[in-house]
Amino acid sequence: WFSYVAAGGGSGTVSVTIPINVAKGRTVYTLMNTGWGTSQTGLLSVTFTGSGGATWTANLAGNVNVRDYNQNGSTTDSILCQLPSGVGKTATINAWVNGQGQRLDMQVYELPASFKKQTLVSMTITDSGNTNVQRSFITALTVSTAAP
Repeated sequence: WFSYVAAGGGSGTVSVTIPINVAKGRTVYTLMNTGWGTSQTGLLSVTFTGSGGATWTANLAGNVNVRDYNQNGSTTDSILCQLPSGVGKTATINAWVNGQGQRLDMQVYELPASFKKQTLVSMTITDSGNTNVQRSFITALTVSTAAP
């Protein structure tokens, strides 16, 4: 899913809800980056929903948990490369570099304790960016019942 395409190449908030349905999901892994990028906050969030009403939203920020797919030095080119520091935390590590100027980063979400006895029903990505500002895309998602 590429938010640029979902927004028809323009501005505005777009989202996608991905069904998961994994009982006792504890850790979620995504490969997600942006086309363009910005350190402006409040443009990208990921919300997890559990079967018993648990919800958790992680707000992703450029140069912290997400960066530009292209390594061109003019947008968001850094991340805080680390694993989550506990439940209800997220962090990002570099996952892939092709040697031609592109990369993919892996976000690691350690779900809050409220999800422990629930089925992880879905994940919703919400992007409020714009062309040449920030538009996110996701290439992979997996869920584990173990800690990272």
